[in-house]
Amino acid sequence: FFQDREFALERGTMTWRDPWTWDPEIDFDLSTDILSRDTRYRVRYRLIGPFSNWRTESRSDPPLSQADINALLWFGVTADDLE
Repeated sequence: FFQDREFALERGTMTWRDPWTWDPEIDFDLSTDILSRDTRYRVRYRLIGPFSNWRTESRSDPPLSQADINALLWFGVTADDLE
């Protein structure tokens, strides 16, 4: 779950590059479907980097801006629909 939405784990790896640390490198691909007014979006998140300092990359199908993807996750509609 992320922001009260259920995501499916499409693929995931954890790699311990240093045997003396508890900080693995992660690479997870997550996806969820969101219906906004009249369009269904497939939103994909990728979590990458060291576990202690990971970052995200997001995309959607059909393509949306990052602001619209965030609005979909938080409110279930795109930024244009909010206006």
